Amino acid sequence: MALGLMNIELEGQIAERDYVIAQWLDIKPRPFFLAAGVLILLLAVVVLWQAFFGPPKFHAGSGKWFVLALLAYMAISFGVWPYKAKRTYRQYKAIHATQRYVVTDEALKVESDRGHGVVPWSDLVKWKFGNGLFLLYPNDTIFYIVPVRLFSSAVQVEQFKELLRRAVNA
Repeated sequence: MALGLMNIELEGQIAERDYVIAQWLDIKPRPFFLAAGVLILLLAVVVLWQAFFGPPKFHAGSGKWFVLALLAYMAISFGVWPYKAKRTYRQYKAIHATQRYVVTDEALKVESDRGHGVVPWSDLVKWKFGNGLFLLYPNDTIFYIVPVRLFSSAVQVEQFKELLRRAVNA
């Protein structure tokens, strides 16, 4: 698409479900780190199994309890995560307003009854796509959420992806 010809208008609300999914998408690791994490988790499970049910020589003292506590902490943390995201969404009143997005070759323009802003593509450092959402990052920790359901067609979604590939962090 030639520069100056992109003009997509979107309108809708960020739902609680969108916000929770965005939090998961934000922390989603790259494939290498995901594989490493799974291998470490499997190793921890094997070590625990050996420590509790294996031969007596593997029955380490307090080490097995430390590993068990660490795994329990991780499980509880990831179990509580969606509830914390839902609570944050409910507290964040501005996100409940209907958002109007205008996508151009130069910037993303966002308007609501709470205010308006312009985000030039050059201000974004990265973007992610998955589970029906685009996340647009002006830095490593803050992101804008653009739900795919706001686009009127799959063609618009592909045009937006192509624009992001071309314009973000170019």
